[in-house]
Amino acid sequence: MKILWFVVDLIATNEDVTSSFASTRRRCLEVLRGFGRAGVQADIELVRVNQELKLDAGVFENASLAIVGKMIFDFSDIASHLKKNNIPIICDGVDLYDDETVRQKAIGWADYLTFSTHSFYRPLPEAAEKPCFSIPDIQEGTVQPVSVPGVEVEVIKLMWYGSEVEWGSLLETVQQLKELQEFSIELLILGSAVPAEALTGLNNELPKNVVIEHLPWRYALYTERLSGIDFVLLPYPPAEAVGELVGDPIVSALWHGKMILACSAWTEHHLHDFIGTTDDVTDGVRVFMTRLNSVANLIMKGQAFIEENNSLKVGTLKWIEVIEEVTQESLLGEDPALQSESTPGVKLKMGAVNRSGDDSALTDYVHIGDKDSDGADVVCDLKTLSKFQTDTADEILSVDNIDQFYQWEVGDVLKSWARVLKPGGALVIECADFSMACEQFLKESVAGNTANTLKLIYGDPAQRNPCEHPKWGYTSESLKRLMLACGLEGVELQTRSGMDHSNSDNRIRMVGIKPTV
Repeated sequence: MKILWFVVDLIATNEDVTSSFASTRRRCLEVLRGFGRAGVQADIELVRVNQELKLDAGVFENASLAIVGKMIFDFSDIASHLKKNNIPIICDGVDLYDDETVRQKAIGWADYLTFSTHSFYRPLPEAAEKPCFSIPDIQEGTVQPVSVPGVEVEVIKLMWYGSEVEWGSLLETVQQLKELQEFSIELLILGSAVPAEALTGLNNELPKNVVIEHLPWRYALYTERLSGIDFVLLPYPPAEAVGELVGDPIVSALWHGKMILACSAWTEHHLHDFIGTTDDVTDGVRVFMTRLNSVANLIMKGQAFIEENNSLKVGTLKWIEVIEEVTQESLLGEDPALQSESTPGVKLKMGAVNRSGDDSALTDYVHIGDKDSDGADVVCDLKTLSKFQTDTADEILSVDNIDQFYQWEVGDVLKSWARVLKPGGALVIECADFSMACEQFLKESVAGNTANTLKLIYGDPAQRNPCEHPKWGYTSESLKRLMLACGLEGVELQTRSGMDHSNSDNRIRMVGIKPTV
């Protein structure tokens, strides 16, 4: 099958192709990434549209479908050529909500219309009885760990982004922040086309407890700086211009592990239960700071909702379903799941080997160890698994060695392990439960004997072996967030069959699956 996919903005980088438009990234480029994972068998040609675009007749040959994304330019002439060649057209209706003229023209030449499930949370426009499909926006990137400030912080870091249209909301927000005298506020402003005189005026009127940093908008900068932010501010109502920056701003922030403080205009949003809504920024920040555990739980629930509705897998499968219905052709050859089963992979056991202990029963695993390991089948850097090809292992089992990596490096380690897994393969991580160790320590401290628990937390000093001393601890919640952040899905706590019950109460066994799409 040959598909022509028309877009208006593409930016080539050293590693990839991207776009300044969120709609192009989430409703085209991410879809193509998903197609690659799913093994879609199609010749997909990206065509960049501009006012001077003239297509060679050969472009239309053997095409089964044309998909048209954002419509900055009049597409009628190109559509007429597609019609002459009997190529059905899907118009992906990013721009069909507010512009009546654009909508009527598109309805005139499109054979099918597709819309995001929630496009700025308005009902779908009339489509003159043209066949319509709802396809969710795909959230970019992998889910990030939940992040909230500490209880005793003195500086709160906030982010505001928007265009000149939303500038008035920022001025009002800054004035409200002066009431938060108990905190110092660092406010990051990401905005383009902001009048220089407005920025100067803002600086001149800043409350003493507020410091601002202004940078021009870039999506890459937004995602980069989010990691150091406590809360994201949306003090203005839903706006299409903001949607073109990040797609759905609430989905984007929650996916990156951040809580949003939005004005009351966002109470109709389908994710409003997972954010804070108020027209008083000062009051909202104070509530957040007194309920940090609840804030973290809301972010986790929001991320679970997004995983179910806006993940790469969900969006990709919906696009496949729609294209196959329109063209009556199959995008997938043999079922990818059956293909995976037809090529048996290996099962890897990570870390030091103990053939005489618990590992003696793991005869069907290839034991991976570093140069200091005793009895390893393969000596390899556990951080990279550089000796193993991508998509080759059915399972990777890690028992009591994830805590041997520093917290700042463990994410890259798990991503390396996930790389080696086949799609549908399982990463199984077993380790001590840090929260249970803390509970045990408190109980033992009453009796005046904490030696055993201290060894569990810090390692046994009698062994004088650095590999036996944990560098970080995990609870079931933190380990699950980590595995989700590394791109695994279906992450759940399991009970290891045959595990001694007295030990299993103090241990975690978490299983995550590498996505098939």
